[in-house]
Amino acid sequence: MSTGEDSSGLFDLISKAGKKKREETIKEERPMPTKEDRERYANTREAFLRCKKLHDDLKKNIDEAYAKAHIKPQQVTEFFSNPANFSPRAWRKIQEAKARYRTQFGKFFPKGALEAKKPEDQPKKKQKRSKKGYAGRKQWLSMD
Repeated sequence: MSTGEDSSGLFDLISKAGKKKREETIKEERPMPTKEDRERYANTREAFLRCKKLHDDLKKNIDEAYAKAHIKPQQVTEFFSNPANFSPRAWRKIQEAKARYRTQFGKFFPKGALEAKKPEDQPKKKQKRSKKGYAGRKQWLSMD
């Protein structure tokens, strides 16, 4: 049957094309790194390892401080996001600092971490209920 021959020819064609592409990529190897490249890589790697160690030390110190104070990072974030916790002047300074940090380091913070809550976002205080209790309710219920 001719359909079997056509399909095997197609598979042969595809496999040959794949082999040619692989051979071309092997031929396009990068040149050997020079001594300067190796030194630059070593210096970059050392700098990265120093930064990683500093990062790990900072994280450890911050985690210890949270544990010592018996608080969670989310609680600190919520506290600094609530304008009711600060005077208007202090709140303005905090917002200015956040704006500075947002422009300099915004891509490193999670979304919404530097956003300020607006006063209308704060939960409204519930109206106080009358303290009449049962005595106040019993007046409108007639038990005749």
